[in-house]
Amino acid sequence: MSNKFIRFIKYFIILPLCLLMWSCLDYISVGDYEEHLKKWNKLNILDYQLSLSLRKNIDDNFPKKAIIIVKNGIPESSDPPSWLTNGEKSTIPEFFSFINKEVKRLDNVKHSKKGYFRVWYNIVYHYPTEIYSNDYNWNIELTLQGETEQE
Repeated sequence: MSNKFIRFIKYFIILPLCLLMWSCLDYISVGDYEEHLKKWNKLNILDYQLSLSLRKNIDDNFPKKAIIIVKNGIPESSDPPSWLTNGEKSTIPEFFSFINKEVKRLDNVKHSKKGYFRVWYNIVYHYPTEIYSNDYNWNIELTLQGETEQE
C-alpha cells in the first residue's frame, strides 16, 4: 500500500471513528464521594442555610431557585414556600442520597445512554457544591448559622 493511501485511511476513516466513539462514551465522576460523606457526617452540621439553583437543561435561562433554612437537620422553611411543600431536595444528606441513587441508576443504564454526571465538593465542609449532568445542573451554597457563604 502507498503512504498516501495509509494517510487517507488514518485521517479520513480512523480519526472520525475515534472521535465518534469518544463522543459516545459516558462520563461519571462523583469525586471522592465516600470520603466527603464521611467527613460531612463527622462535622455534624445541623443548622445551616442552603441557596439552591436548579437548571433542568443547559438552555434554561430561568433556573428554579430556593433558600432553605435547616435546623437540627430538618428543613424548617423555604423561600419560595412551595419548595418544601413540593418535596424538593432541601438538606445536604438528601443531596448525598441523590448522588448515590443517580450513580446506581446510571450503572443500570445501557452504556450508550449514560451520558455525563459529575459532582464537585466544598473542601472545607465537604458538601456537594455542584451536581451536573446532561439533564440538569444543581448549584448548592451552604451558609452556616451566623456566618457568611461558604464555598
